[in-house]
Amino acid sequence: CTPEDVATVNVIAAKDLLGSNHCYLDVRTAEEFSKSHIHHAFNVPYMFITQEGNSFRLSNIYFIN
Repeated sequence: CTPEDVATVNVIAAKDLLGSNHCYLDVRTAEEFSKSHIHHAFNVPYMFITQEGNSFRLSNIYFIN
C-alpha cells in the first residue's frame, strides 16, 4: 500500500466502500478497538497508552512501516 492508495473519507463514503470489499484501518488503541469496531476492520494503533495512563500516549514508531 502506498500513500496514494490511502484515502480519508466521510462516514457515508466509508459505508459505501465497505460494501464493495474495501478494507477499514482503525488506528485507535487496542483497548479502544476491543470495546467496539467495524466488522472486519484492521487495528493498527497510531498511539499506545502507557502504564501511566491516557495522559502518556506514545506514537507507534512502526506505524508507517
